[in-house]
Amino acid sequence: MTEPTEITPGVLADSVLGLLMRSGRPTSDGLGRTMEIEQESGEVMTFTMLATNPLDAAHFARVRVWLADRLVLDVERDGDHDDHVVRTFDDAAWVGVLLEALIIDEDAARAPRSDHSCHTSAEKWSGRA
Repeated sequence: MTEPTEITPGVLADSVLGLLMRSGRPTSDGLGRTMEIEQESGEVMTFTMLATNPLDAAHFARVRVWLADRLVLDVERDGDHDDHVVRTFDDAAWVGVLLEALIIDEDAARAPRSDHSCHTSAEKWSGRA
């Protein structure tokens, strides 16, 4: 059995970047997307994600995530090293909620297209630009 991947700011930023590369909308600052995630409790969490320089191979994208209007993640790769520079990150409940939604989105992107949808989670999410 493999060990689960530790959720670090870099792992989360890479997951957000993958989503934006697949389905982000061009903005004046890069690629962006807003995702609303409704939890079983009925609470809706709204995440706004932005990646700057995502298509420029010479630069690692700066990835930022806001929860409502609060910046909760700001990650970029150090220009001289392979280390991520993390400006903002708090290990709170929002991390697991966002990562689960990103995993569901990635699984849906890999699934064959059909006219029927299948819901395997009690949580609902919708993405909008």
